[in-house]
Amino acid sequence: SDATGADNSIEITVTDDDANNTDTSGLSALAFNASATNLEQTVAGENAAFNINGLDLSSGSNSVNGAIDGLTLELASLTGGDPAVVKVENNEGAVNSAIQEFIGAYNEFFDLADQMDQFDAETGVAGVLFGDITLRGLKSSLRSAISGSITSSNTQLDSLLQLGIDPGELGRLDLDSETFSNAIETDFDATVSFIQAAGDSLESVLDRYVGSDGLIDNRTEGVQTRLEDIGEDRVALAARLERMETRLVRQFASLDTLLADLQNTSNFLSQQLANVAAINNSNRSG
Repeated sequence: SDATGADNSIEITVTDDDANNTDTSGLSALAFNASATNLEQTVAGENAAFNINGLDLSSGSNSVNGAIDGLTLELASLTGGDPAVVKVENNEGAVNSAIQEFIGAYNEFFDLADQMDQFDAETGVAGVLFGDITLRGLKSSLRSAISGSITSSNTQLDSLLQLGIDPGELGRLDLDSETFSNAIETDFDATVSFIQAAGDSLESVLDRYVGSDGLIDNRTEGVQTRLEDIGEDRVALAARLERMETRLVRQFASLDTLLADLQNTSNFLSQQLANVAAINNSNRSG
């Protein structure tokens, strides 16, 4: 078993033909439980025992959660009576990495957004979302969230700019490490709380666009509806063209018949006029 600790001890129960499941005959020789211990256990399942500040504790696993709030202890080996010193410090590196990861993602989005919204005057080629109002609205909202005021429990900070996060002239974020480190060292908890509030504010902005029933979802549904309407219009147009073609063919056939009749009438009239002219010429000669 992969499970550890005293609560995960193994038992073996048997059903012997002699109706005695605890003696040493037959299958009973394999019994190992609360009623019979006919097998020898070489290693018993036990809890890990440890002591924190004079308080004896135990755990079914060498990975201890909950003994100290927010901290996981990994019990590696016996200490031999010598206490192990656990030093809990603020993880400034993790906060810095998270900020750098956010800045990288933010800048990557704007690089892609600008590429989709650009127009090359030399080639005349436009990006796939050139002039799109939703994309431009999202970019504007994000810039405002970065440079705007943020409400939090930290009375010393109200903007990401005060943490050293600078959008710069091109709108790409950069981190002033010295300013950020000073804020972290001055009041770690308050600074982290402010960063969380800033994250909530940005999430609220993004949710209006990419969240369920957000602007992008609505735009997508609208485009899909228009595409479906266009498909239906194409089918209807094809049907109208087919009916028009049938009508025109019928009309041209009727017109062709009429022209043939008129031609025949014209030929008859020409023949009659020729006969009249011949008779008149004959009378004049006589």
